[in-house]
Amino acid sequence: MEKKHYLIEVDEGIEPYVHGLFKTEDECDEEGRRMRRTQGMDDCLFWADVDDRGVLTVGSYMAGFFVYEPADHGT
Repeated sequence: MEKKHYLIEVDEGIEPYVHGLFKTEDECDEEGRRMRRTQGMDDCLFWADVDDRGVLTVGSYMAGFFVYEPADHGT
């Protein structure tokens, strides 16, 4: 069983919402970047993974994660 990836959005620091299941960590991260662009100052976003044993791990994104823009490799 593969690791499962989710996002937990906390609206105004009060209301939690779960988004996912995402197929890959990269897919989850890209959705997190997209979501963060529309969030307000009091909103929070966390990643959540469930491993093959069913263990839940939740963590926060570092602030710099959201300002990183991948280089455009196309011309």
